[in-house]
Amino acid sequence: MPDMKHKLTLEVNTAMVDERMGVHDGEKDPNVIKVKGETVYASPHGGANNWLFRVKVSDAQAVIGFRKHFTIGIGFMAETDKNTNSPYECATDYIYDHIRVNKGDDLIPDERCIKAIRLIRTAAKNWMDFETKAMDKKVMKVFPELQRPDGNIMTLMQFRKACRVAQGAYGGEYHVVFGWNVATQAWKYKFDVNSKKGKAAAMQFLYWYLRNTAIYNDPNLSRHDMVKGADFAYNKASLPNKWDKDLLGASNFVV
Repeated sequence: MPDMKHKLTLEVNTAMVDERMGVHDGEKDPNVIKVKGETVYASPHGGANNWLFRVKVSDAQAVIGFRKHFTIGIGFMAETDKNTNSPYECATDYIYDHIRVNKGDDLIPDERCIKAIRLIRTAAKNWMDFETKAMDKKVMKVFPELQRPDGNIMTLMQFRKACRVAQGAYGGEYHVVFGWNVATQAWKYKFDVNSKKGKAAAMQFLYWYLRNTAIYNDPNLSRHDMVKGADFAYNKASLPNKWDKDLLGASNFVV
């Protein structure tokens, strides 16, 4: 009989919190690596020490929340069906239906696991809201031109209005300038973007390119490597619903 006399308690892994706080302060993200010139985000599995949040549902089992790409995944700590989890944005019942194969002990009540998932979902949302604000600050530190007068980051629509776009000589080619300096009467940045889907798609790509360049690359570099071939559409809460994979030509990054 599993030990279930204790009240469900949310635990926080301070080591993981400290790691993320370091990233917000400008330290290199340990999960971002370079492979043959390409930028790869390696998501750690929610193992013994990689969880961010944990709620024990018995003496031998727990529900955990851990970093999964650009969101927080929820699953059971002790797994027989490996890597079975769902993003915290999913509904509680959906998450439980997906991960219950790993509950391991039928004597653990379903409602106990569901309550544990709710605790972690709430904590995950609060944490991701905090991270979003911290990441916005990091982006604006690298690209202060993206900061609005109220101190918040530009929306995509505001970014589009702040740019000037010229049609290139070839179909789908756009020349974009951004960062008008009143004092010097000059633009700070110039980009050449190729898009088969038109100007709106090109500007959407460029906006997210700037944000991810600032977040996942060294902010001290004057020239940033393009993030190629990665699908950033996983976290719908913070990224575009459809990543434009044909827009991989923004290599003319001129400071």
